[in-house]
Amino acid sequence: MSANGRPLSHLLTPEVIDYLHHGLIMFLATCDQQLRPESTLASGVRVVPGGTNLTVFVPRVLAATTLDNLRAHSHLALTMSRVTDDRSLQIKGRYLGHRAGDDIDAAFLEPILIRRTEAMAAIGMPRSVARRMAAIPTVAIDMEITQLYEQTPGPRAGRPLEAHWQPGDLP
Repeated sequence: MSANGRPLSHLLTPEVIDYLHHGLIMFLATCDQQLRPESTLASGVRVVPGGTNLTVFVPRVLAATTLDNLRAHSHLALTMSRVTDDRSLQIKGRYLGHRAGDDIDAAFLEPILIRRTEAMAAIGMPRSVARRMAAIPTVAIDMEITQLYEQTPGPRAGRPLEAHWQPGDLP
C-alpha cells in the first residue's frame, strides 16, 4: 500500500513496467548496521506478476556487501535512470530474500543489457566499455515495493509517483 492507502500496483502501468525493462542504469542502495549507506550497480529488474514485488538482479561479483547489509536491515532503494534523457525513478521497498541468478534470468536480462549498452553508446560511451559493465552472473534479490518516487531532475523530483506518470513525460 502507498502512503495514501491505495495499492501500489495501480502505479505499475504497462508503460512503467516497459520503462523498467528498457536497459536503464540502476543502483541498489542499502545500509549497514551503523546505517552507513552503500550502493551497487544492478543489472536489471523484473516485475513479479501482480505488481507489488520485483526482483532486482545484482552482479554476483558486487553483491557481497549488499547481502550483508540486507541481513542487518530489510530496507532497500532502487534508483534507475534512462541515460539518454535522465528520466528517473526510485523504488523503495523491503527485502524478501535472494537466490543465485539462473539461465532463465540471464536470458531475461540479455535484451535489457543490450538496450543498456545501446543507450550508453548514444551518450558517447564506447560499446566495448558498456558491455564490460558487470552484469552476469547475478544474484536475484526479491523486494516488496513500498514506495515509488519521481527522480527526474525538475520540479517533481522527490515526489511520490503519480498514477498518470509516463516514461516520456517531461518534468
